[in-house]
Amino acid sequence: MSVVVPERVFLADAEAGASAAEAVAQIPDDIRERLSAEQVMRLAKLVSGAPRSEHAIAYRVSTRLFGRPIYLAFFTGEELRSSARISDDGHRRSPSLLLLKITMFCMWWAMTAGLVIVSAVIVLYVVKSVLGIDLFPGPSVLHYWVFD
Repeated sequence: MSVVVPERVFLADAEAGASAAEAVAQIPDDIRERLSAEQVMRLAKLVSGAPRSEHAIAYRVSTRLFGRPIYLAFFTGEELRSSARISDDGHRRSPSLLLLKITMFCMWWAMTAGLVIVSAVIVLYVVKSVLGIDLFPGPSVLHYWVFD
C-alpha cells in the first residue's frame, strides 16, 4: 500500500512539503502500511512545523556584528495569549510598579548629572582661581561658597 503525503498541510512553503514527504518516506514500510491517511497527514504537519503566525510587523535579519553572525527579530501585533499564560510567563507587570521604576531611574540619572555638573563647575572655579584668571571684576558668587 502506498501512502500519499498531501502537498500542503499548513506548510509555509514548498520546501517544507518536500521535507515532510521525505520524512514520511523514511518510515519503514511495515510501519508506514499500518498508518491511516489521517495519521500520515498529522505526521506531515508535525514534521513541517506550525504555520507562521501573522504579525502586524515581522522583521527578521541576519547580519554580522564585530565579526560574529547575529540574528535580529522584531515582531509586533495583537496579543493573542491568554491572561493566565501571560502572568505565568511573568510578562505582565503592575503599571504602577513600572511607573515607579521609570521614575526612580530618571531621578537617579538626574541626580547623577546634577552632581557631575556641580562638581565640574567647582573644579573649574578652583582651577581658575589657582591660575589667577579673573573673568569678572571683584569676587564671584562661588568665592563665598568655596572659601568662606
